[in-house]
Amino acid sequence: MKILVADDHATNRKLLGIQLEAEGHTILEASDGREALALLERETVDAIISDILMPNMDGFLFCHEVRRNKKWHNVPIIIYTATYTSPGDEKLARILGADKYLRKPSTPGEIMAALHDVTRTGLSHQPAPAETMDELTVMRDYNARLVDKLEDRNIELESATARLEKEKDRFRQLADHIDELFWVMALDRRELLYASPAYEKIMGRPLRELQAKPAVWFDAIWAEDRPLVVASLERIAAGENTQLECRIVRPDGTLRWVRSRGFPVRDEDGAISRCVGILSDITERKVLEEKFRRAQRLEAIGMLSSGVSHDLNNILAPILMAAGLLKAKLTEPRDRDILALVERGRSAARAWSGNCWLSVEAPRGRPSASSRNT
Repeated sequence: MKILVADDHATNRKLLGIQLEAEGHTILEASDGREALALLERETVDAIISDILMPNMDGFLFCHEVRRNKKWHNVPIIIYTATYTSPGDEKLARILGADKYLRKPSTPGEIMAALHDVTRTGLSHQPAPAETMDELTVMRDYNARLVDKLEDRNIELESATARLEKEKDRFRQLADHIDELFWVMALDRRELLYASPAYEKIMGRPLRELQAKPAVWFDAIWAEDRPLVVASLERIAAGENTQLECRIVRPDGTLRWVRSRGFPVRDEDGAISRCVGILSDITERKVLEEKFRRAQRLEAIGMLSSGVSHDLNNILAPILMAAGLLKAKLTEPRDRDILALVERGRSAARAWSGNCWLSVEAPRGRPSASSRNT
């Protein structure tokens, strides 16, 4: 069957369409009663499933218009609503020509059973004679239902607005007092739609500059790191959560390291048009990491030097011992000069060996030679 689904929520239309297509039906979609009537002018359908609360033309009026038109008055209509759920609402829908009245959410089995009932051969789709009223009475009842529902919806909206304001205040208090920068971005334009007050502290730039030029944040990225940022945004647009470390340049030329985590945000149609994220300054951590790496390099060099010193001492030890024995036997000035040169070399070797020890032990926080002597 070809079925027309009228609902102002795209997600509802999609979910219902998936259920019906799984049963082999063809689906036409409309976002309100007016759009549904336009579709009926162009297409022939076997059944209609319609919501009630829709803009431009609601489900009650749409049902009424279908039954008034000779071309469509026999098309089966199922009302499928989550808002108009009282017995009076159902009675009005049937007076206006609805064949079935389902409340959301209904199971796929209930929906298919309703379709089977309303499409049975020989079923009359006109209102029952006992329920037929003059149009003025019907419209009066319709208007009363509409006013009641609008008043209920207005109360709900006021309550939701109050809750939303409280949540906004909580978020604002959180955003104003944390060191991290919370941001919201439009992915297509790469413009920041919102940045928390920490933007000024981390980026070193006034928020009013960002408000005037929402894409100015990109100018602060270190030129070498910009391709990494672009690649990260492309991954977010593809639906991934990302984490990135990069450098920024403040207006005074100061270079800072930042860490950003980004998350895609989907709209009601499932499309990703925005992303949100948290950015923090990690410069101090980067400085400590660099000091640690430097200490490790110095320790490695010291250990190498210490090994060389040990091997050199092993070679020099017999020579220096022989020099001590020869000192008493040598009488020629030239021989004594050579012996003095050897002794000076021994002193230099000991001093170099001591420096090698310090280069190995000092990074570990062990006592120096002077402290050991004391």
